Amino acid sequence: MKRLLSVCLVLCFMVSFSACGAKMTPVEEALIAVKALDAEAFSACMTSDSETALSRIVSTVKTDISEEERATLQSLYGLIRYTMGEESEAMNGAKTVKVTVKLPDMVRVRTLAEKKILVSAETANAVVSEMLTSGEIEQNYMLETVWEIKMTEEDGKWLIPYTDKANDAFASGLYLLEMLTFFAQH
Repeated sequence: MKRLLSVCLVLCFMVSFSACGAKMTPVEEALIAVKALDAEAFSACMTSDSETALSRIVSTVKTDISEEERATLQSLYGLIRYTMGEESEAMNGAKTVKVTVKLPDMVRVRTLAEKKILVSAETANAVVSEMLTSGEIEQNYMLETVWEIKMTEEDGKWLIPYTDKANDAFASGLYLLEMLTFFAQH
């Protein structure tokens, strides 16, 4: 009986401590969603004025990307590593968070893949998959940068404007819609 009581007590403490953990910011939730290529979870972290770009991302993931391509893109975006930094105080419904990010240089990856496709006539999926498997991307195409991501308060929640104007480094660094379109077309 004492053993059962002590096990219950330990479980209660574990649950209470895990419930007291720090809540993730929308930025961290968005990065986790990108790594999993979960377009809907990614969209849920964004402001309503980001609707146009986000609807194209969700649509492309749902209709234009095969499961095999999705797995390759998940592996590519799965290379993203990040460390959450300082979050500013809220002022006039806005705040920023600094994030140190190490990720594939998506523009360079796409450019090289396009060149290889022209020579080999392979698909984007085959070329990028081979680049991932060989370690070429991790060895030659990773970059480390610091993003200062702006968040705005909308309907009582902090969300990210996914626009070049508000968060250029974040939007252009992820290069998400462009990579999805590249895979869908090649």
